[in-house]
Amino acid sequence: MAVVMYQIIKGMRSYDGSGLSSESWLTKFEEEVDGAGQNEKWEIQNIDRVLEGKVKSWWSGVCRQFEEGLNDANAGAR
Repeated sequence: MAVVMYQIIKGMRSYDGSGLSSESWLTKFEEEVDGAGQNEKWEIQNIDRVLEGKVKSWWSGVCRQFEEGLNDANAGAR
């Protein structure tokens, strides 16, 4: 499983809040995760691996809310 995660993350562009709008970057991230066959839970648990700087700090403060909001319906495979 770690190899799959590494391969997915390796090909993704990191995001530090500059350049692309957050919406554009997140849409691309979600498409890449979906294309790799991963579910929303995986996405939430691993997005911090491609965030940098202030964005990563922000995510560390709110990620628990997203994880707690998952239920069986949206935590399954896409």
